[in-house]
Amino acid sequence: MAPDRLRFDYTHSKPLTKREIDRIEEIVNSAILRNFPVLTSETTLTQAKEMGALAFFGEKYGEKVRTVMVTFGSQAAPGEAFSFELCGGIHCHSTGEIGFFKIISETGIAAGVRRIEALAGKRAYQYTKEVLERRIEEITEVLKVPVNEIVGRLK
Repeated sequence: MAPDRLRFDYTHSKPLTKREIDRIEEIVNSAILRNFPVLTSETTLTQAKEMGALAFFGEKYGEKVRTVMVTFGSQAAPGEAFSFELCGGIHCHSTGEIGFFKIISETGIAAGVRRIEALAGKRAYQYTKEVLERRIEEITEVLKVPVNEIVGRLK
């Protein structure tokens, strides 16, 4: 999609809960902070699947595919990786380059197929900051108090 925006389609029978979304963000942001190496390579679709790369439903892959492995170290084997997938989207050398990750939507796109849309880096930070500032502004308007008196008013 873009360097600071992504979508991820997956199979699941129901919408994710707020708790599940929070947990996904926690896992992804933890991997970002740990600055894992990201290794890419090209291989055949058959070989990538034999190595354990995740390939997703309904995707049309050519005979040559690009694999992306997020590793715990520079020499990880596919079975020991944080993530090993067929992917055309990630273009960083380490997870730390991503900066920050924020899910902005989770929707159904077909029967049993869900989609997460997320922001990354500075755009994710700006989005989160704007949402928080907007919520605080709404609270101050409803309670008719300045920001520094919100907690006292709620007690």
